[in-house]
Amino acid sequence: MAKENIYRTQARAQGLPRYKTGQPCRHGHNGERYTKDSKCVACVAKLAAITGKRWAEKNLEKVRAKTLRWREANPEQWRESNKRSKQARQKIYTDRQRADYALNPEKYRTVERKRRAQMYGNGGTHTADDLAEILKTQNHRCAHCRADLKKTKKHVDHIMPLARGGSNGRENLQYLCAPCNHSKGAKHPIDFARERGLLL
Repeated sequence: MAKENIYRTQARAQGLPRYKTGQPCRHGHNGERYTKDSKCVACVAKLAAITGKRWAEKNLEKVRAKTLRWREANPEQWRESNKRSKQARQKIYTDRQRADYALNPEKYRTVERKRRAQMYGNGGTHTADDLAEILKTQNHRCAHCRADLKKTKKHVDHIMPLARGGSNGRENLQYLCAPCNHSKGAKHPIDFARERGLLL
C-alpha cells in the first residue's frame, strides 16, 4: 500500500493490491480499499465474518470435524492457543466478578453458602430478607461477644456448622463479628460456648 492517499488509477499503475484515498466508505471506515474493485477492506472483512458465522451455524458437524483434525495434527499449538484463550477469558471474568463482588458481596456469600450446603447434602435455603431480619432481631450485635456489628465486620454463621450436618436454612443462621466467627470455625456450638465460658 502507498504511504500517501492516492487514487485507484494510481494504485493500479503502481501495481498495489490496496490503496487509501483518505475518504471514508459509506459505512464510515476511513481505511484501505482493494485496488481490483475499490471495496473497503474493513467492510469486506466484516461481511466475511458474518457470512462465515452463518455458515458455521448451519454446518456445526463440519466445523467440529475440521477443528478436531487440526487439534490432532497440531497438539502443541492447540494447547498453547487454548491456554491463551483461557487466560484471556479468566481475566475478563475475574475483572467482572471483582467489580460485581464490590457492589454485591452478600450475593456471592449466599451462593457460596448454598454451594457448601449442597456439597454436604444438608439442604436449607435463606434469602436476603431472612438475613436482614436476623440482623434486626440480634439488634446488630454479635450473637456471642455482643460487639456492635455496625462498627465492625460481620459474618453470617451457621450455628450448627455445615460440616457437622447443620442446615443452610434461616433457623440455623446467626450473625457473628469476624473474630468470633474465625474462632468458632466448624466447632460444635456447645463446645464453642464452653470455650467462651458461657456453659459449664
